[in-house]
Amino acid sequence: MGRAPRQLSQEREEMLLDVSRDVFLAKGVGNATIDQIAATAGISKATIYRRYSNKEEIFEAIITRAAKHIALEIGDFTLDTNDPIGSLTRAAWRIRKALVDNLEILRLQIAELPRHTEACQQSRERMNSILMNKLITFFEELVARSQMEHTHIWSAASTFVIMAMGGFRPFFLVLQDEEQERERMEADLAILIKGCGIRPPQPKTTKS
Repeated sequence: MGRAPRQLSQEREEMLLDVSRDVFLAKGVGNATIDQIAATAGISKATIYRRYSNKEEIFEAIITRAAKHIALEIGDFTLDTNDPIGSLTRAAWRIRKALVDNLEILRLQIAELPRHTEACQQSRERMNSILMNKLITFFEELVARSQMEHTHIWSAASTFVIMAMGGFRPFFLVLQDEEQERERMEADLAILIKGCGIRPPQPKTTKS
């Protein structure tokens, strides 16, 4: 019977996407061709066309895969109401590291946004929803516990994400070394924490 149409082994699929990503990063999606991808991957065009109709489908598969990977990275942190400042600091650094580790594909995604609007927006929403839902739940809990004064929860969460990402600086390649970036991030975070009125839980008083 043979393999069903439009199916590749997982190993070959991953290899094809890796190679295609590198070609797109080097040449841009608009200038890249299926011939270049096939030659670089060492496979036939026919093999590629068994799975993808064109290079646009390949690009969308690449950013979908990247979004899943980044979402796992940025979502893997714990927020603790008993240590809100410490846990927010650790979360911010994890978000920053995930951004820097995947900066090339994110910059490519921004560049291709006008031509692949829906796929790029879905990729962004996948990452944002994980971050925002987690932060909103945490900030709501802090407010309920009287550990946070600022009650515009969505605004606080979105500001935290922008701060953790370093604003637009990473996309313009103006990042400093790790120690300087950490110092800058902690300074930004201190301003946000003070502005939101975030504080640790008050120790319980015992009756004498």
